[in-house]
Amino acid sequence: MQSKTSFFNRAVFRKCLTRFWPLWLGYAFVLFLVLPLPLLHRLSISVYSYSGSPVQNYVLEQAPVALPLLSCIFGVLVAAAMFDFLFTARGTGLMASLPVRREGVFLSCYAAGAVLLLSSDVLTALLALGVEAIGGSVHVQSLLIWLALLAMENLLFYSIAVFCAMLTGHILVLPCLYLLFNVGAALLQALVQAMLSLFVFGADMVVADGWGLEVLSPIITLINDTGVVYRETQLALGGAYQVAIGFDGWWVVGGWCIVGLLLAVCALLLFRRRRMESAGDTVSIPVLRPVLKYIVTLFFALGFPLGMYSILFAGSRGGASLPVYLVFTILGVAVGYYLSEMIIHKSLRVFRGRWKGVVVTAVLCCALVCAVDFDLFGYERRVPDADSVASVNIDSYEVTAAFRETDNVQSVCALHQSIVDNKSLHESAISTRQLTVTYALKNGKSLVRRYFIADDDSQYTADSDLKRLEDLLNTDEAQLCNENRYPIIPVTRDNISFACVRYYDAAGAYVEQTLTAAEALAFYETAIAPDCADGTLCRRWLILDETYAATVYDVEINIDLNARVSTDNYSYESLYFRPQTDSVRTVAWLQEHGVNLTHVTANTVDFKPAAAQELTSIG
Repeated sequence: MQSKTSFFNRAVFRKCLTRFWPLWLGYAFVLFLVLPLPLLHRLSISVYSYSGSPVQNYVLEQAPVALPLLSCIFGVLVAAAMFDFLFTARGTGLMASLPVRREGVFLSCYAAGAVLLLSSDVLTALLALGVEAIGGSVHVQSLLIWLALLAMENLLFYSIAVFCAMLTGHILVLPCLYLLFNVGAALLQALVQAMLSLFVFGADMVVADGWGLEVLSPIITLINDTGVVYRETQLALGGAYQVAIGFDGWWVVGGWCIVGLLLAVCALLLFRRRRMESAGDTVSIPVLRPVLKYIVTLFFALGFPLGMYSILFAGSRGGASLPVYLVFTILGVAVGYYLSEMIIHKSLRVFRGRWKGVVVTAVLCCALVCAVDFDLFGYERRVPDADSVASVNIDSYEVTAAFRETDNVQSVCALHQSIVDNKSLHESAISTRQLTVTYALKNGKSLVRRYFIADDDSQYTADSDLKRLEDLLNTDEAQLCNENRYPIIPVTRDNISFACVRYYDAAGAYVEQTLTAAEALAFYETAIAPDCADGTLCRRWLILDETYAATVYDVEINIDLNARVSTDNYSYESLYFRPQTDSVRTVAWLQEHGVNLTHVTANTVDFKPAAAQELTSIG
């Protein structure tokens, strides 16, 4: 019988499609639930809304998240189905016995999977177009964008899954490799940053600078680095609404699609040299077995101690205990090393003769942890020179300030250096205040540090870090970020939705005196705003000592603002003020209206919640 040498075989292609038509039907049904069916509801509400924009918005707003997730899930399912013969000895034997070149087998199976995915995409887009036509609101451009994005992402994730299928002969290992390829880099970055946040003073994974590793994770990149382009349209009767008009991130999707196609070519090259008898092996390419082993070991070495430490010592203050963490690291290395050996060799008898690899890996991982704890890389000690800083922002419990003036930038750098020098004091403090410092450097880079500094009686001195922070927050430049002093929403009669004065009368009873919008506006314009301009109101207090008690009255002035931004969108803002002894206009108004003025109590448990509420509302 003459062998076929074609690079494409119709019988193989047709067999793949006919065998897995339920998968095609399932994918098409999911797409139907995602697009055409919901469009019926959007078309019904567009009759009572504005120019059918709910339909267009719904189609395009699926692009950043829904489409990548759908493609990621069905990409691996289709790849596992099309190349299922790689995972059983019988399947590989039958495929190897066909008079078809390996290139023909690969391209026929690959093409069948691509047709399965893309035909469902096209069919769904046509159904959606029909639904829009019936509803009288056709948006061809948005549907074409939806179809193009889904098709490229289908090819991307399908190609990644096919490439991963060439690396293994076990059906259960395929999704593990696929998941590692999609999120491994981002997960590695997150684990390292979490370890740094435990040992490095000032490091915190919530505000840590990105290292760029997440760009190596396609699903993370597609979700984080893409978005929808909106255009604001004004209504005839006032207000505005947002209409989705395009997609932002074509270069991200297109670039990853090219990467996917290149991986498909690599998969073809691997398939040409693949040992067909490797069906059932967890790793079909022997040279990659130690690579997979040490990747698994690395993730366990990082993740196991973090998980155990968070369970056993959650909420503990100060840096992590190095000896305890090292023990967990050694256990993580051992678990990851022997588990990967069991998976690769498909046997539980992996403990004899392999302890040297565990010891060497454990020593290296423990050395890395020690290097981080002893700050051998200089992360903790790094304080930028003031001359290299373009601007700096500080944030402490939503009390924010931005600095560009040279003197203030120098003061922030001096405060930062003092915090670093007093590391032991701040780490051992029982009561702390969060402080985030974000530098924008003149070379275009940024530097972010997050500290929990002492917030107790030991800081009630003129040269303490807390006092330095308080002085910085009350500079003229910092007050520009004080929304109580400079509200975002204009204080007008129409914008004032609620206003009141809260205080305790002479008998100690709590009183809430409500003001009308006209009274609140007059109070604000004649007393509050002038006192804020003089700097006698809106002062930020961090140290609640005798000076604070002798200066601040136990009276709270609240003005709520509400402004319409668009048709169904409103902006809200709440202004809070506590009068001081030198707030002459505000004090005079309060006395004229019978408000009882009593001073607050210094550093008492009863008052601290109120102070915290005031600080939270500022900025």
